[in-house]
Amino acid sequence: MDILKLRYFLVVARCQNMTKAAEALHVAQPAISQAIKKLDDELGVKLFDRVGRNIRLSETGKLFYTEIEPLVKALDDIPQKLADKVGLENKTVRVNILASHELMTDIISEFKREHLDASFHISQNEEDENWDIRISSVFDKNYSGHEETVLSEEIFVAVPVDSHLCDLQNITFEDIRHAGFISLERNRQFSTLMASHCLSAGFEPLIVYEGESPDMVAKLVGAGVGIAFWPEHSWGKLHDDRVKLIRIEEGACRWNLYLARKDQMGKTEMKDEFYDFAVKYIHELPTK
Repeated sequence: MDILKLRYFLVVARCQNMTKAAEALHVAQPAISQAIKKLDDELGVKLFDRVGRNIRLSETGKLFYTEIEPLVKALDDIPQKLADKVGLENKTVRVNILASHELMTDIISEFKREHLDASFHISQNEEDENWDIRISSVFDKNYSGHEETVLSEEIFVAVPVDSHLCDLQNITFEDIRHAGFISLERNRQFSTLMASHCLSAGFEPLIVYEGESPDMVAKLVGAGVGIAFWPEHSWGKLHDDRVKLIRIEEGACRWNLYLARKDQMGKTEMKDEFYDFAVKYIHELPTK
């Protein structure tokens, strides 16, 4: 069935008058009459009954109207739905967070304050390739797109102020060999990196508790539960006066954050704005 004939049928059914339907559609009345006749012939039924100079739907026509009206409306709605979909896609940023989860959460939150229409899809999966922006502490040598170092920071050790370690100007890995450590979840890149530093120094860190956030880590250190490694910038400023940060003597205990973006098809203004916002935000992070 021709969609145009169906549209003519719906208008005629609403007007119940061929002349009025032709005026509403801005077409000649014979074209309307011919379209309805072709529909009758194609369906093998009579869709309208004539009543004086007017027409009205037959019982079969009423059934046909009930079935056809929502289908034509759905077809008419498709262009707007597609436009809405494209609009949403243009405002959506897919972020894969492999390191500094709290930092990226803060960045997204601050960005949303200025861009209320921005939408985010967030993943935390090294196998995920469906991302626009990715933050990681591991430089991906196999990635051919844009990836840059946005932060290189020193790692400190957070200790309780009443700990014997608090008297040290600098800490060595030997000093903390037998300490209990408060860590973020083991599958996070920062925890993995610091565990590798300990292993290089000849011991495996004893994890006494895994905190869910830097704030929780600081509180547990302040409570004397253990000590923790603390990055200089990306965990934010330490506000707990029960905790002191001490430099690691070796001086080589650092980690880098790499921000990658995809520059192929699908790049949008919103993605560019978020990337630039994230870079600026990280560069302006306060020191410990």
